[in-house]
Amino acid sequence: MTKRKRPKKKVVTGRATMDDVESYLGKRADNMPSMVAWCGKLDGKVIGIGGYYRLAGRWHAFVDLRKRALIYKWEIAYLGMRALQHAKKSGIRYLYAELDSTHPGASAWLQRLGFHLDPRSLYLFRWRAKE
Repeated sequence: MTKRKRPKKKVVTGRATMDDVESYLGKRADNMPSMVAWCGKLDGKVIGIGGYYRLAGRWHAFVDLRKRALIYKWEIAYLGMRALQHAKKSGIRYLYAELDSTHPGASAWLQRLGFHLDPRSLYLFRWRAKE
């Protein structure tokens, strides 16, 4: 049995600011829809960001991670759950997410968070707030 690699450094997580979003994107975020987001920082640099935004009358969930963020699976899962709790408290009933098939395990992660393939679209996953 092989031992899992433990991260040597601690990632700092919290609500993302506009500066965090812009530093992650490498550009100004003037034309982006309003969003609620959380991020993870390592050595002061944003290595992952996720949350939700509203576009065309529908709430969308998103996550984007740098390669070096992938070893922080527990922190990523925690922030995902935190975002969903925040969405529910904000009165959001449904969130939609598009699967990134380049990330192995993305489908399983979405399903663990409570997303299910939306039969109407066949490519979007849908989360419904439990009442």
